[in-house]
Amino acid sequence: MKKLILLLGIFVSTSAITAFGQDEGESEEGTTTTVVLSEFELKKREILTKCKADMRPYKYTFTKPIRIDYKDYEYTKKIFIPANFKNQYKFIINSEMLLKAPEVKDAVTMKLFNGNPDIDDAAEVLLEFKSGDQNQIYETKPESYIEELYLQFIIPPLDASAPGKAKVGHVFLLSGYRIPVQTVAAGGDTGKGKSKKK
Repeated sequence: MKKLILLLGIFVSTSAITAFGQDEGESEEGTTTTVVLSEFELKKREILTKCKADMRPYKYTFTKPIRIDYKDYEYTKKIFIPANFKNQYKFIINSEMLLKAPEVKDAVTMKLFNGNPDIDDAAEVLLEFKSGDQNQIYETKPESYIEELYLQFIIPPLDASAPGKAKVGHVFLLSGYRIPVQTVAAGGDTGKGKSKKK
C-alpha cells in the first residue's frame, strides 16, 4: 500500500512540472499537453514584458511585429501607423532582435514621420535613431496634430564575408494612448452642454 501511494505521488509531481519556456494546454481527452516555445518566442515575450512596463501610464493598444529581411544591398522599407489626432500617443520601438556586426555592415536607421515622406515633402521627422538594445520612446504632445504616422527603415546590406546564414531580424512596435485632459480657464466656458436657466 505504501509503495502504491509513493508511486502515485511521484506521478502527480512529475505531471505538474513544466520546464521554463513551455506552455501547457489541454487535449480533447483532457490530458495535459506541453508546447515547447522557440527561442524566438521566448525572446519576444521577454521584450514585450519590458516594453509594456515602459508603456505606463498610457493604455496599451497593440503590438506590431515587423520582419526585416536583409539583402545584399541597402534598401528602405516603411510601415503605416494609424492614429487619431484627438488622442495623445506613446510609441515604443524595440530593435534588439535585428542583426548586428559582423553579420551586417551597419545598424538599421529608423525614422518616425508625421506624414508619408514619399508623397509629402512637408512630412516631419519626429524621431530618428539607429537600432540597438535600448527601447526608443516617442510621445506625441497634446497640441500636436497627428493624423497618420510612418516608420521608415533604412536597411544596410549583409556583409558577404561574415559567417552565418541569418538574413532576418525583427522589430517590435508598441502603441498606447491617453485622452488629453481638457482644462478650462477660470471663469471661462467650454462651449459644450446646455446653459443653465436663471
